[in-house]
Amino acid sequence: MNLFSKKADADPADVPTGSAPVGSAHPSSSSSPSSSEDSAISWRDDRVGASARGENPMVMLELSSGWAVVGDTQFLPGYSLLISKHRDAAMLSELTREQRLQFLADLDLLAVAVERACIEKDPAFRRVNIEILGNTDEYVHAHVFPRYEWEGPKAQRPVWDYRETHWTDDLHQYKPGHQPLRDAITAQLRELSGIKEEPEGPLAQPHEVDLEGPVSTEPESAPEPAPTAE
Repeated sequence: MNLFSKKADADPADVPTGSAPVGSAHPSSSSSPSSSEDSAISWRDDRVGASARGENPMVMLELSSGWAVVGDTQFLPGYSLLISKHRDAAMLSELTREQRLQFLADLDLLAVAVERACIEKDPAFRRVNIEILGNTDEYVHAHVFPRYEWEGPKAQRPVWDYRETHWTDDLHQYKPGHQPLRDAITAQLRELSGIKEEPEGPLAQPHEVDLEGPVSTEPESAPEPAPTAE
């Protein structure tokens, strides 16, 4: 089973434009999948490359080891993934030890962010499940699945017990209604990682900052004459 939906006929309007250098979410631009069906297909076919180019609209935040992305399918609201930047590695063991530790540290941040955001949004939240598979998509990535009481008996089963249609049906695909939860996860992830949101305009350089205030251009007035005795 492919963990990502690759439906070419998905409605581009239902795919979000994100809000990406370490610490930024990818900006919405002409690279948004809404520009054409072809672009919507291309970022799905090369998610690592699209994330690096700022063309993956599912990216929430770039971390040291990779990109935190919201899942294409949201039958478990808040489902997120961490995609490694090292596209030449097909499995975790192919990363260096330092790279593995950084990836797992970032995965921990994402899992905590999902947990905190989902607890606030849904009192039926139970826990998160974390999985690293790679049996279909051969690049390092990890899944963070929120689990809920309203799942019933399935809440105690692996997420893969759900029918394959849950991964592909339009009913379960990411839609604008999922944006508030996505924003909450992103905010939690920023707080946990210490990554601040980028300002909208350019920052002033130190030499451009006026620390003394305006200088008067008015001529200095002559001192008043001393009073004379009468």
